[in-house]
Amino acid sequence: MTRRILLVLAAVAVLLGAVPSAAVARSTVTRSARSEVRLDATVNGTRLRDPIAIHPDRLVTVRVAVRNDSPETLHVRSVRLSGAVLGLDFFVFEAATRLSIPAGQTRQWTMEIQVDSLEGQATGLLPLSLTLVDEDRDTIGTVEGTADVHASVISAYGLFGLGTLVVTVLLWAAVLVALARRRLPVNRAMRGLRFVPAGFGLGLSTVIGLSVLRITAPTTASEFGYLIGLAAGAFVLGYLTPTPRPGPPRPPAAVAAPASDPERTQPAGVGAPERVPPQERRW
Repeated sequence: MTRRILLVLAAVAVLLGAVPSAAVARSTVTRSARSEVRLDATVNGTRLRDPIAIHPDRLVTVRVAVRNDSPETLHVRSVRLSGAVLGLDFFVFEAATRLSIPAGQTRQWTMEIQVDSLEGQATGLLPLSLTLVDEDRDTIGTVEGTADVHASVISAYGLFGLGTLVVTVLLWAAVLVALARRRLPVNRAMRGLRFVPAGFGLGLSTVIGLSVLRITAPTTASEFGYLIGLAAGAFVLGYLTPTPRPGPPRPPAAVAAPASDPERTQPAGVGAPERVPPQERRW
């Protein structure tokens, strides 16, 4: 049994060792909804391939360069800064530009974005996206990087991670107590499934914890790696747990004898109460 558990832990460790390497390798990614548009940007004087320090009490300086190789004039409505983890946007800031870029030309401009409300929204290392939006609210292009948000832990993102950690601890406590009391299913697959929610919660807590502690920023690969990897590891761990054996049989409960009726148990005519006829009332 000990050998099986060690094999499971070794497999999970190898899987988790490969995930952070993919997360650290995050670099600037430029996506353009229009192949004729080239987008480059810096935030606070730093290219997005490096972590960018963002403070809620300071203005964020954004410098954008756009090359329009399309045959039509490009109309830029706004520039949007956003940070999302697990598909959830934890902060979004948008500044209007109202800029037109003729065909075949390049435009560069610098703008400042106020992010004071970031104090109660997020903290730690988060994915950062800088997006150009046109007049129809469609995406022109996006540059992705990493933001190092210096804000309070008591924020929406920090509280989300804390709540996830509390739920994860409760899930593991429940399944381990059931294991100790031999209340898990006899079927191995069903026992493994009982461990999956706890493993999933552990993966979610790991993703957010590494982000809040500024160890690594979440990426799509790391999110799925931790969630699926730890959930699968928990399933294998539950699958290899010993089959619960039934405990000693309990003695049958004593059945209380029904209460006896003195009128039925006594012989006829012995000890029977005498009934006194009611007295007649005279008027």
